[in-house]
Amino acid sequence: MDLRKSLVFSLLGIGILTTGIILSYPTKRFLFFSSETEGNLISQGLVGVESPLWEEGLRKTAQGDPKGAIQSFTELIRLYPSFSDAYVNRGNAYADEGKTDLAIADYTQAVSINPENSDAYYNRGVTYAEYGRLKEAIADFDESIRINPQDASAYNNRGSIYSRLGQPQKAIDDYTAALKIDPSDAQAYYNRGSNYGIIDNTQGAIEDLEQAIALYPDYTEAHANLGLAYATLGQKEKAIQNLQKASDLFKLLDNQAEADRMNQKIRELQSR
Repeated sequence: MDLRKSLVFSLLGIGILTTGIILSYPTKRFLFFSSETEGNLISQGLVGVESPLWEEGLRKTAQGDPKGAIQSFTELIRLYPSFSDAYVNRGNAYADEGKTDLAIADYTQAVSINPENSDAYYNRGVTYAEYGRLKEAIADFDESIRINPQDASAYNNRGSIYSRLGQPQKAIDDYTAALKIDPSDAQAYYNRGSNYGIIDNTQGAIEDLEQAIALYPDYTEAHANLGLAYATLGQKEKAIQNLQKASDLFKLLDNQAEADRMNQKIRELQSR
């Protein structure tokens, strides 16, 4: 069971890199009360934790009420100050409110209580990455992977950070590791393909981007980068087809600026 906030096709700040590549990043994970969580509580001597406060905090988070979620998790922490996972979820709620320092403090407290809490390292790593503290983010994903080496999402995240640091080969290695664990991860194919484009492995980029689209046909950024890759190879028809699909999808996402960028590239190709 994935205990953290969903990352599937979620983007953490879509951005256009100087190479023209669009790279996507995952988001934080929330912990849910489960038999595994309950077992962890018992092992910590926290028998009798009331899950209604936990569920209330998650419900308020889902309703877009981070302030209410903070109140719920704070009350839970007051009752059970050694409950590491409660700090993780309150940290996520603080992050949603833009209170980065408080979020990081909660993740740090979570790993202080339980040094093997991979989710705390994972979420602190995402938060560091969001605010440009990339080396600290990598260190946290290193720890998350050490604790849970079968976590494809952690490899995917760390790969995206390596890409932002201008280390595409390290990024590719991490995406490859993620895909060995989860070969159905469209985002990992997309990210690896985009980084193949950065190192001028255009054929590798095309193969991965095609696979990402096969898994998720309306993957807007994959169509955009695939169009750019085909344009690099001089395959005008395929390039225009994918750039037009990307433009249409960007319009549906109310991203007219990117739709216009795709249309401009189409006009350039048509004029050749």
